[in-house]
Amino acid sequence: MEWKMKLSSKNALPIILIGYFSFASPEAGAVEIIKTPYRYPSDMEVAIEAAETFVLCDCKAAPPLAVKPREIPIALKVTEPFHFTLPAPIREEPVQEEGGSAGGGEMREGEPDSTLTAPAGDDSGPAIILFGFNEKRITPEQEKEILKAADRIKKSGGEVNVFGHTCDLGGSDQNDRISRERAERVAAILKERAVTVAEIAGKGSCCPRSTDRRLNRRVEIFVTKNGGDHEK
Repeated sequence: MEWKMKLSSKNALPIILIGYFSFASPEAGAVEIIKTPYRYPSDMEVAIEAAETFVLCDCKAAPPLAVKPREIPIALKVTEPFHFTLPAPIREEPVQEEGGSAGGGEMREGEPDSTLTAPAGDDSGPAIILFGFNEKRITPEQEKEILKAADRIKKSGGEVNVFGHTCDLGGSDQNDRISRERAERVAAILKERAVTVAEIAGKGSCCPRSTDRRLNRRVEIFVTKNGGDHEK
């Protein structure tokens, strides 16, 4: 590489600075730099013209590898995906109150539990008339049971107490009202058959007979002889 530097001044002749760089042979792998000293006044203006030429390397090609790279296969072990199934959802029936659902609706008359019947009573216990959920109306099946009880009561003599009941669903005020209406409707049929009714009462959800709510929606007819107390 050769640099040419021209120094100019108003009162001085141009000075030419020439620097030489000599490179050893590429096989030597070394570089030798030679500098030529120069001097010029510090108050002189200097103009430098440079023609740059760079030779970085004149190397031989790299020798081939002594060992050929060996391809290493990679094996992946993949397990089967895990499969699972969700259990079938459990259907939960909504809890409705005896006096109606939260939205104010009532169950239709003639639900399956309204067809349940109980013995019309004997000497050991009261006659029981079962009702469907939220039902107060007397169905033909219930009327038949009431008439059977009335016939037996007239044969044995005495008076009756009629108590209505509900299950534990619903508020106490609603259950008291429904149980009272049930008792009154049963007592009305007994009176039509010339049975003396001494007492009519609605007990609400009091005194359940079973853990099955269907068996607790009922009217009980107790027979009292000669004005005495009945046995529960």
